[in-house]
Amino acid sequence: MSTTITWKPVRTVFDTSDKFIWKIHYTVEAKNGDYVADHHDKMTLDRPETLVSYDTLTEENLVTWIKNKLGTGIVLGIEGDLKNEICGFVSGTHKNQGLPYA
Repeated sequence: MSTTITWKPVRTVFDTSDKFIWKIHYTVEAKNGDYVADHHDKMTLDRPETLVSYDTLTEENLVTWIKNKLGTGIVLGIEGDLKNEICGFVSGTHKNQGLPYA
């Protein structure tokens, strides 16, 4: 089974006057069968010269903005770290998941 990576915006913060999104909270999830690894973060966006209408924005637009702001190297680094974490779970040799009080 292969590992799938999903980038997902979870919340935005925007100006009420023009709905410029200036902050995006996001998560990146790697999944392979029952094993899941995730990365959570947020970023501040720069105001563009021309705003895209808030009502027309899609999840894909926001993911593109996140990845563009991070840059290819950081995106690949996050995804690589998550894949390595999943590999550790799948092999069962050095990582496991759970809560200490469950």
